[in-house]
Amino acid sequence: MTNIMPLADAIVNGPPPSFVREDAGVLVTLGRYFPKLKMVPGGPQKLSEPFSEFLKDAGVTDPFIRNWMDMFAFLLQGLPSYGAPTSMMAYMMADMYKKGATLDYPKGGNAGMIDALVRGVEKHAGSQVLLKAHVEELLVEGGRAAGVRLRDGRVFRAREAVVSNADYRVTRGFVPPGSAPELEEHLSTAWSKYPELKSFIHLHLGFKAEGLPAGHCKEFPAQWGVFEHWDDLEAPRNAVLVSCPSMLDPELAPPGYHCLHAYTPATEPWEDWKDLKEGSEEYLRKKEDAKEFLLRAVEKQVPDIRERIVLEMVGTPLTHRRFLRKPSGTYGPRVTAPDMLPGHKTPLEGFHMCGDSTFPGIGVPAVVMSGHICANNILSPWEQLAVLDRIKDWEAELTI
Repeated sequence: MTNIMPLADAIVNGPPPSFVREDAGVLVTLGRYFPKLKMVPGGPQKLSEPFSEFLKDAGVTDPFIRNWMDMFAFLLQGLPSYGAPTSMMAYMMADMYKKGATLDYPKGGNAGMIDALVRGVEKHAGSQVLLKAHVEELLVEGGRAAGVRLRDGRVFRAREAVVSNADYRVTRGFVPPGSAPELEEHLSTAWSKYPELKSFIHLHLGFKAEGLPAGHCKEFPAQWGVFEHWDDLEAPRNAVLVSCPSMLDPELAPPGYHCLHAYTPATEPWEDWKDLKEGSEEYLRKKEDAKEFLLRAVEKQVPDIRERIVLEMVGTPLTHRRFLRKPSGTYGPRVTAPDMLPGHKTPLEGFHMCGDSTFPGIGVPAVVMSGHICANNILSPWEQLAVLDRIKDWEAELTI
């Protein structure tokens, strides 16, 4: 922790990520924060190195700590410390281990965050969020992105930009053959060197809470994990993560009940499911096997969970593919530090990309940042500076 604090300080108290853009205008936006630039021991390239290199340089050899760090990195980005960037781990460890640190949880669950985002969009005049509005085609006119055509035939024209946050393979399907050759080439080749992370199995439960704590406590935490072994965190059906959000927000379940989610963190092979037809006998059997595996992890904390269940839903890689529009039901590209995913500009003028196919990568914080960078690219540097004016200066205390 002593070794990592200067790196964390350079990230937390350095220039805000909001200055980032992918053109020469970054010299203008970074220039505003030049006084906040901090020295990084060993040079700034240390931040992009694999976290395993940092652990080696810091002399960390204790097996438990190495396993804990591997697990921490794996749960954040889908790869143990050998593939996780030191920058991510420095930021997260400083945040997690500072005095008085707490785990924030959204009131209303994930739906609460989604509702807030929708309100943020709709409060601007003329802005709206459309559901079940499937994009069929990217419109290209005069060598630039001109809008989109939906599956139901409606056309939406773009004054300034079209942005796709879909998986790059899904985005490729929006582009009519021959309409934008350079974009087609970009979407076919820029991601070719990245393999895919694996998929998931999920278990959502509603169950009777009689005799169980109403809220998070030491004896019954709101979140827990079960690991069969530490030999290979990426091994199929080795790790299960469980959360019981109604212990943090009682309104997420009716009185006298809890709700629960258990899943494997991107370790379920797509190959085991890809040839199955949903509803078939073999698919239902594999789905039952998946449920049994996840239930055993829940039973570590609630031994009689089977007698308590009143509602259950099981998700598979096929579920993931359908609901999240993720080919192969994957978590996203498998990128090992110091490698980086493609950026947000594309060869087609007026067409931009964000989401987990783009830099900085998978996971909610990274996807949020991708959208942030994409928006900055669309703004002029001077418009971006006007937004940056709204950020108050800060100095976070990182005392452990």
